Amino acid sequence: IYAQSHPVVYVDASAPTGGDGTSWGTAYKQLRDVLPSVASGSDIWIAAGTYKPSATNSKTTYFTITTKNLRIFGGFTGNETSLQQRNLSSANETILSGDYSGNDGAIYNSSAFSDNAYHVFVITDSNVTMDGLTIKGGNARVSSSDQDSGGGIRAQTNSILNINNCSVESNYAVSYGGGIYTFTGAKLNFSNSILQNNY
Repeated sequence: IYAQSHPVVYVDASAPTGGDGTSWGTAYKQLRDVLPSVASGSDIWIAAGTYKPSATNSKTTYFTITTKNLRIFGGFTGNETSLQQRNLSSANETILSGDYSGNDGAIYNSSAFSDNAYHVFVITDSNVTMDGLTIKGGNARVSSSDQDSGGGIRAQTNSILNINNCSVESNYAVSYGGGIYTFTGAKLNFSNSILQNNY
């Protein structure tokens, strides 16, 4: 159970563009528009839908988190007023995907994944909680580089990553951590969540 004392920023893929995130009625349309400027200590509530890190299908653009004490929640219909009203069913699945073409299967295929972002999330020096999210389609396939590990989530030094009620699935890395890669000094807490079909 989470304390609900944090300021909330709302995101809904079905919202019109131009929202300021202060309510469901004025929600941001894209998560990528929120993360660069979100305040420390905020909650982000994301309605069901699929969200991608780049508007231009850039392989080197990710959902990048540098904000302290951030909590990201999925599984909303888009009218809830409390976290307890969420229904974490497949009908409300909140997907954060690096699959720009939408052509990935559950099992890694180098051709289908070739256009994907190298990572879905990159977390730097941040304490972040993720809850109720599906994270998929990262393709960290560039050997001997910053794009060789952590296709789904790359948590860099001094980061603390709390993953609850999530599925990290169908991601790839040529070196380490197709689903999740944590640097030395980063901490991962993983509960009631699934890692599947990561390579």
